[in-house]
Amino acid sequence: MKQKSASSHRKPKTVDKGSTSDNWRQVLADIGQSLGFSGGSKSKSTKILPVQKEKQPEVTEASKKLQLDKPVKQDIKKAELVQVSEEQKQESEVKKSLLPIPHIHLSRRKKIILGLGVVLVILLTVFREDIFAPWPPAPNVVASYDGGRITIEDVEKHLTSLVEDEATQKQLKSPEGYGLIVQEMITDEIVRRWQTNRKPDQDKEFSHVMKHITEEINLNELHAQMHKGQLGVTEGDIGAYYEANKKDFGEKTLTDTREEIKTKLQSEKEDQFVQNYITGLKNKASITRDVATLAVPEPADWELRNYYDTNKNQYLVKAQAVVHEIRIPKTADEKKAKEKAEQALSKIRSGGDFAQIYQEIMGSPLPQTGGTKIKGEQDASFEEAIFRLDPEQISDVITDKDAFVIVRLVSKTSERQQSFEEVRSSVQTTVMTEAEKKYYTDNADRTLFTVNGKRFTLGEFWEEYQELPLSFLTSYSGTEGKQALVEKIIERLLLYEDSLSQVSQTDTKERKDEMRLKVLAQMLEQEEVDDKIKIEDKDLQDYYNRSKAELVMPAKSKVRQIVIRAGSSDSATDDEHNKAFEKASEAYKKLVPGPLKKGEDFASVAKQYSEDEATKEKGGEVTEWIQEEMDFMGEITKHQYHEQVQAIPKGQIGQPFEANGYIYIVEVTDRSEPEQLSFEDSKEFIRERLTQEKHQELSEQLSSKLMKDAKVVIYTRTLKKITQGNKQ
Repeated sequence: MKQKSASSHRKPKTVDKGSTSDNWRQVLADIGQSLGFSGGSKSKSTKILPVQKEKQPEVTEASKKLQLDKPVKQDIKKAELVQVSEEQKQESEVKKSLLPIPHIHLSRRKKIILGLGVVLVILLTVFREDIFAPWPPAPNVVASYDGGRITIEDVEKHLTSLVEDEATQKQLKSPEGYGLIVQEMITDEIVRRWQTNRKPDQDKEFSHVMKHITEEINLNELHAQMHKGQLGVTEGDIGAYYEANKKDFGEKTLTDTREEIKTKLQSEKEDQFVQNYITGLKNKASITRDVATLAVPEPADWELRNYYDTNKNQYLVKAQAVVHEIRIPKTADEKKAKEKAEQALSKIRSGGDFAQIYQEIMGSPLPQTGGTKIKGEQDASFEEAIFRLDPEQISDVITDKDAFVIVRLVSKTSERQQSFEEVRSSVQTTVMTEAEKKYYTDNADRTLFTVNGKRFTLGEFWEEYQELPLSFLTSYSGTEGKQALVEKIIERLLLYEDSLSQVSQTDTKERKDEMRLKVLAQMLEQEEVDDKIKIEDKDLQDYYNRSKAELVMPAKSKVRQIVIRAGSSDSATDDEHNKAFEKASEAYKKLVPGPLKKGEDFASVAKQYSEDEATKEKGGEVTEWIQEEMDFMGEITKHQYHEQVQAIPKGQIGQPFEANGYIYIVEVTDRSEPEQLSFEDSKEFIRERLTQEKHQELSEQLSSKLMKDAKVVIYTRTLKKITQGNKQ
């Protein structure tokens, strides 16, 4: 299923009509009573009727004997009158104690009209969707648009063609699920109409993307076929591996290690199987390579110096000041806030401890390292007051945009020009990147390799190379890295060619068509939304100024860690998963054995238990600092890990925790203070945030316009009928 892109509709709601009938009879009866009628609460009719006198029971001979004499009756009536009088008196006293309520005199007719009005309002509120929902032109029509309809049968066919799993199909059989499917089908129709006018199939970029999607679908099908019944791991394989590696398992039995060994052997067997399969394809194929064309000439020294001289401003380090600030926000009573700042300054200059006064006002301890102010990023008057201070000198009360500020200067550095030798490496990287781009553009038509007579050019390779994720670029950098990528592309082409002869095209046609529409929808959004987003430098600066308090780099941590694979399942009852946690608990107990007991050395325990080859032999030490990333997409996958590490106090070992498929035991050996980000450091983050906000706004506008232009109507009555039929 693809996600909706250009359509959004209110999700239909279901109303349980059967459960409301008796409730409304009671409500109507209560309204009748409040307007001066009676008998409503006992009647099952929803009509409001005038009061009828009850029939007197027939007087029999037996009842005559039980009748009271007239004098006795009169005495009882007198007693009743006295009782009523007392009740009225008490009621009168209660009323006196309450606020006076005006008494409105309404005629009988007005009472009836008012009652019916109240009933009508309530009915419209509860049943407004059922009352005002449009009626479908035919019982099986779920939606209509300018020039077409979507029926129940269309929805069912769309669902079964794109979702093979019956459990998932069942989950989607709800008003919300069917609503989403209908919206998706309408989106597809809107995209087809856009395609007719725009003719994006002629775009080189579209053809390139569709080629990759077709390859991906076919390769997935081939992968499934290749592995059917060919990668089984027998009990004999597991037993042989256990005997050969028995010393590595210690006291663990074959039963204890069975699943672990099976997973390992399956992984090894799959890698070997695929490699053998590819090798077989290569041996049968006719392949030529000219990898020498990948080598980009290194820039000469004079080119580097020329770039440096032309772009010296890029290597200018601005003046910086490191400061501690006591900030007192401006409130509605600005005069009072300024007086508070003046009093704080007076205390400091009278010998008061700056750190203590900072904590009293700011509510937190004075940071060990101050905040960095870069010249040119603050208001001129505020900046001037800071940069004229000497180290350890305290400013007067400075008026900033949103606060009154007392500044203590920690240190400052003057503006300076970095020398060529200081920045040679950075210059070389920049110049080489530009030279590389020019080289591949100028030589785009040169043949890089051929596979079975099909030519692949340097320009096509460069297009592939630029599409690599950033995380892969380091693996394929330089001439050797690019040569390795060439081999990967050749393998992919061979597998794709092989898939064409093995995979039934009819089986994947519907999926390809759906993916094609998805790509077209992305192109539509690119042209109608993304290309119209313009973020100016002023927008970035304004965002920084109003959100500066949030733009803080969180504390960084230096850690040692033990990493254990959590198993192939998220289920808490999974054997492999439980054994992984048992292993982690065993390691943790060695490190933190309990009160009055000394734990074992972290490095030795890491070498014994950790499964992370990159840190295991270094005693679990992670070279780089651990910190949250400003890049939103990068932080998504690592946030859980970062959050857990941040919660561990410096110098302590945290309990085992699971994140991203691994179990971690982490010791925090050092931690830095949070750091205020400069405008330059946060500029790209701000640009991304503002772009996302603008994208959301324009996407909603585009969706609304497209739906309106196509005259789309979704019939919730039919949606409810579909799901009611599924429940039966």
